[in-house]
Amino acid sequence: MGLMETFTCTPYEAGNLPRAGEHVAWAESSAEAYVNSVVAARTNRESGLSALASAITGRTPNYGLHLEENRRPTVVFSLDFQPQGALEFGALGYLIGLTAGSSVPYIQGVKKAGREELKALGAAAASSGAVALYHLENLTPEASKMEKHLKGLEKIKVSREDLERVAERFSAAGEFDCVFLGCPHCSLEKVRLAAEALKGEKVKGRLWVCTSRSVYREAERLGYVEALEGAGALVLRDTCLVVAPLSSLGFKRILTDSFKAAHYLSSAGLEVSLAETEECLRRALEG
Repeated sequence: MGLMETFTCTPYEAGNLPRAGEHVAWAESSAEAYVNSVVAARTNRESGLSALASAITGRTPNYGLHLEENRRPTVVFSLDFQPQGALEFGALGYLIGLTAGSSVPYIQGVKKAGREELKALGAAAASSGAVALYHLENLTPEASKMEKHLKGLEKIKVSREDLERVAERFSAAGEFDCVFLGCPHCSLEKVRLAAEALKGEKVKGRLWVCTSRSVYREAERLGYVEALEGAGALVLRDTCLVVAPLSSLGFKRILTDSFKAAHYLSSAGLEVSLAETEECLRRALEG
């Protein structure tokens, strides 16, 4: 039937990368934000059933973000600083989601952003709100043509202090039952970073790293999986800590580098704290 078994929240890193302007039907919120915003393909926030129906029929309803007029920004966020690292971009996304809901934000003031930062921004905005498309001035593909639609829109100023206040929502103290990376699923680059940071070392606590099966296969070929497992990490594919029965496993406190993970894990009753990826790896080594 042509079905690809990927089981991942990052299909764009697992062989399913649409072209700009292509109409797709995706059901995972962070993937929707990424493919709409960074790739400039077009999808609504689909359910699993409607996405499956579109896969079978080759059609999807022509409404919402498939239409040009609905991709226009509806609110402007203006930064007076440059976010640094994926964690701060995640904080920015979380703040935007809380404020914008299902609006289409246009973000001004960001000078540079890599793939990991854009991934974190969209995943967080889709978790705290229902943002499926954002435009980043001079950086995302459709931003330049949206400038003419900014006049008269509400403009919200964002400072670094605003992001710090958002991060304070997730500040569990003390020891952690598990350090978790991979929400959304880790890219090959992040798996490499973790493997190199831990090579020759041993973690003193639990470190779980989640990724897709396609990234896992390549990471295995390059020796990254062996390095991580040799350091005592658990490398999982096709699943995520967010959907694991953590309470029955005795987990109460989690340290992660993802605002999306923090949002869902705290909603499930766990205590969660956030740190940059490098800090998470350091804490895993210290135990």
